[in-house]
Amino acid sequence: MISALLNLPLAKSKAKIEAAIAKQKHLLLTAPTGTGKSSFLPWLLAGENKRVVVLQPRQLAARELAKFLSKHLGEETVGYKFRFESKQTKNTRILFQTYGSFLQNCLNRDFQDSEINWIVFDEFHERRAEMDLLLGMALASGQRVAVLSAELEREALEKYLGVECLRIENPGFPVEVIHQEGKAGEPLASQVERAVKSILYNEIDGTILVFLPGKAEIAACRERVAESLGKNSPQLFSLFGGQLKEEQEKIFEPNENTRIIFTTNIAETSLTIPNVKAVIDSGFERMAFDDSATGLKTLRLARIAMQNAVQRTGRAGRTQKGLCIRLWSEREELNFAQAIKPEIERINTARFLLQKMQLESSLKKSISLLDTPPFKYQELENLNLISQNKITELGEKTLRIPVQSLELARALALQKTLSKSILAMAVILESENKTGNIIHLAEDFLEGRGKWQREEKLHFEQLLKYSVNPVNSVNSGSDNFLLEAFPNSLAYKSDNEQYYKTKDGLSVFCESKEKAILVLGLMRSESHKLQKTTASLYAPVPEKYLQSGQSRLELQWKAREKQFVAMRVDDFGKTECSTEERKSLEKETAAAWLALMEKEDFGSQWQTEANLALLAKMKLASQLFPEHNFPKWDAEDFALAMDEFCTGVFLLRELSEERYKKIIEDYFGVHWLSWLDKNFPSSLKLPNGRIAKYIYNSDGVVELSARIGDFMGMQGEHFIAEQRLRVRYDILAPNYRTAQKTWNLSDFWKNTYPEVRKELRGRYPKHPWPIIEM
Repeated sequence: MISALLNLPLAKSKAKIEAAIAKQKHLLLTAPTGTGKSSFLPWLLAGENKRVVVLQPRQLAARELAKFLSKHLGEETVGYKFRFESKQTKNTRILFQTYGSFLQNCLNRDFQDSEINWIVFDEFHERRAEMDLLLGMALASGQRVAVLSAELEREALEKYLGVECLRIENPGFPVEVIHQEGKAGEPLASQVERAVKSILYNEIDGTILVFLPGKAEIAACRERVAESLGKNSPQLFSLFGGQLKEEQEKIFEPNENTRIIFTTNIAETSLTIPNVKAVIDSGFERMAFDDSATGLKTLRLARIAMQNAVQRTGRAGRTQKGLCIRLWSEREELNFAQAIKPEIERINTARFLLQKMQLESSLKKSISLLDTPPFKYQELENLNLISQNKITELGEKTLRIPVQSLELARALALQKTLSKSILAMAVILESENKTGNIIHLAEDFLEGRGKWQREEKLHFEQLLKYSVNPVNSVNSGSDNFLLEAFPNSLAYKSDNEQYYKTKDGLSVFCESKEKAILVLGLMRSESHKLQKTTASLYAPVPEKYLQSGQSRLELQWKAREKQFVAMRVDDFGKTECSTEERKSLEKETAAAWLALMEKEDFGSQWQTEANLALLAKMKLASQLFPEHNFPKWDAEDFALAMDEFCTGVFLLRELSEERYKKIIEDYFGVHWLSWLDKNFPSSLKLPNGRIAKYIYNSDGVVELSARIGDFMGMQGEHFIAEQRLRVRYDILAPNYRTAQKTWNLSDFWKNTYPEVRKELRGRYPKHPWPIIEM
């Protein structure tokens, strides 16, 4: 069965790899995607009697690689171990683990490094924080390591490891790369649909892999493609983290049929999906950032780096020639970052620092990192997790708790008793894609309502074992627990505001009706140039927990000066703030203006005839051209536009017609304005050389207005917007007042004009009134 491993492309370089292993302590290897790094190298390093731990970023890849190798080497030899799943024996010599689970073993001292001959760091180009920490720990302990990837920043790693990089240059098969630039305003689902049709039209059978940012985009694109292809659609699959194992395993079954798999970056590395012949790459992923305003992890849509693009492209060239369609232009590609930004540079490093100090304490050695961020020791000291650069008892207890969030782990560690409700909320806080009121979600979890993943249930069982004797009460201490755990996440809403404000001034939309909430999860979305932040997960805060007696800044309307001024309010009254202090309230002005506008009407200052006509055009564009995904100008769109219009404005005169016009143009998309003018013009030159004016009414009816004499010689109906909108004629008398309205001039001349002529001829005898024969 070993012959299957010797047939992998990397096996051709077996002698080179063995020479490198014999020459130097560590191994740094880059090889193209599909050469078999993740399976061939662990087997080669294990030899006859060595033990190898292979670290992977994702459970799915680790499990599939273990299954592949065990098929050829035997289940006694190869195993895997994750957070809630383990398959190994005392004879296991090649053990696959995720970086996260291995780190937890190290922190809990659950392994003996003397028993391990090699640690393989696979897909190291992803530069997750735990990768950096574990590599530093392994080097500090004298462990032999092999660092692998298709793409690596070689120079820094060569210096760090003290070895030369072994570069294997034999790619499996060539992959043709085509750039398909999106049209202006074209939705991602439409771009994917075009790419899929292009591949199918060129009769490329086999599996098509579509890389998308997340589950929402997967659902939208899958639905669009299914609807577009109809009964001719090949099999459609989805692949993402958190799926049932049975659903994922269907994708890895041998299959020669044409099928389309919509996936996140989970399929970017290590996985071998059968018969992939084409890749469609959206060029985006959802990345976790620590929000500076709240300290919460926030998922944001971000451009991938070229390292990611190369990995995704390589999926199509593993067993035959392939095709990759990139949904961006070659011009855009020039601005892509070449390497993935290390996670350690975009997260709060407090937990990372605590883990590093714990490992150093166990090793009794310091750990040197590939990249060392500016650590904030004071933050950990303030939380009583370290003291005099040593981990406290609370710090050690916090690290033992099986949750990722440092704030959550510390809060759990401080609790004398833990209710099942608190444990359920801990599970929800650690889960992906859970949205809504966390109190209600915890109740649903405990009572078995709704859909919950197997991992979430296992996590709850794990926390139950940690807590020993959990209190059965559903809500015992849960409100206060969350407030103590996440005090910086408190957000307030005034009576007239549509959104909550955090203490750092961040505006957060939320469905809650309470005066205050804890913002426990954030989702940022963009509509053209405006950004909306929503509390995807929250907890209402009862008023009994809200403190009073503290001073605060607020805006006060001065009617005589027609402006807002900033006031400091405390138990002793109000005092006007300085101009410098006023700047901190710039984000508050939108809510203040909107509240004032409910009492006073200032709208005529910016809602001029020209701006109202512009809005009417934009609404029609949204209705008549749904394929362009224009703003619908519903209540939410207007709220976002008005928020931008009023933010940072203190003087009424600054809420001008020009400012409003710029806001709504930006929101619609400046690059679409010439298109808008072409399809929804303001005027029309008539056959006699005179100019007729288009009138855009609030009810959606568009009229072409001119005097009756100017319409002479014209017939039939009139359309605009690529023939999608019929226009009504507004026929004016010589005094420019409406004499008649009609949808069809031919009908007007034939049926109505004789009576209109008779009336107007008597009132305006000096004007010519010819008889029109039809």
